[in-house]
Amino acid sequence: MPARVLAYALVADHDIHTAGEFAEDLRVSPAAISVAMHQLMDLGLVERTREPGVRSDLYSLAQPRSTIE
Repeated sequence: MPARVLAYALVADHDIHTAGEFAEDLRVSPAAISVAMHQLMDLGLVERTREPGVRSDLYSLAQPRSTIE
């Protein structure tokens, strides 16, 4: 499931998604999206954010981090 979620995020028309949008568009349960998001966040591929006035968590692809200082 994490691969499907990541692939969807890469090809989707917009950059920020709710878990509900992922679940609806991929036709899977919200629980499956939750598990996949935690796995992708642990790998540093997805970031969770909040916006004032929005009750749902928002997910986007993580920005690449430079390892060179």
